[in-house]
Amino acid sequence: DALPIYVTNQNFIKYELYIGIIGIVVIALEVLCIRKLVSLYKDLAFRDVLTKAYSRAKLEDVFDKIEDKKKVTDVTYFLFDMNYLKQINDGYGHKTGDDFIIGMTQCLKRAFGNKANIYRLGGDEFVALYTGPIDADSYLDNIEDAVDYWNDRINRTNVKLSFAKGYFQGIWDYSDPLFRDTLYTEADNMMYEEARKEQEREYERIHDEQRKVLLESMHDSAKKTVFGKPKKDDPDSAKKLLVSLMMLGQFAQNLEDTGDIYGRDPLKGTKE
Repeated sequence: DALPIYVTNQNFIKYELYIGIIGIVVIALEVLCIRKLVSLYKDLAFRDVLTKAYSRAKLEDVFDKIEDKKKVTDVTYFLFDMNYLKQINDGYGHKTGDDFIIGMTQCLKRAFGNKANIYRLGGDEFVALYTGPIDADSYLDNIEDAVDYWNDRINRTNVKLSFAKGYFQGIWDYSDPLFRDTLYTEADNMMYEEARKEQEREYERIHDEQRKVLLESMHDSAKKTVFGKPKKDDPDSAKKLLVSLMMLGQFAQNLEDTGDIYGRDPLKGTKE
């Protein structure tokens, strides 16, 4: 015959205790797993896969935290836009284009160090964000040095890594719900203005070179006609001088126009 099993109150209490401990452990493990998954998700969402820089989502998260604090906050918003990425992709392939994007990230990290976080907005656009007083122009000089180093030591193409830049500095305006958009707009406006000035300097350089060539040509013509005796076998030397003078007049007129000597708008870079 089977022996009877007696369950005492003491054994029953121990059994419930064991079940309770196991339940607590299971819940704790579930919480840890959930936190780990959330952390992994944030890391994936907040990091750019290609460059390992922070992503646009991370930048928005930082903006949210600044707005939640409601404290007086100095902010400097740097905006960078790589040049010629499409041409690099078309001419050398997207792998080389990716190398340039990674190189741009490395240059920004090298220039800012731990002073500002780097964010890739997407494509060829990057942001560096710093909260607190900062000498923005000095960091732009650091970036130029870092880019020169990358082009000299790492770049293996005939295209140089270059970028347009702009920044905005100010106190965070908590009364403006769209202030984060204002940061981008103001930095982008400065970037456009800097690009316009750079283009004007380039057109001035072209004008100077063309002026030099033209004046040298006129000088040679004048020496052969006015200051020198016209050659018997060149009866059209006076006409050549007249043509040179007409060219100089046309060139002077072009310099007064907003376009360059080829009739292009220096601000738009396209023929009218």
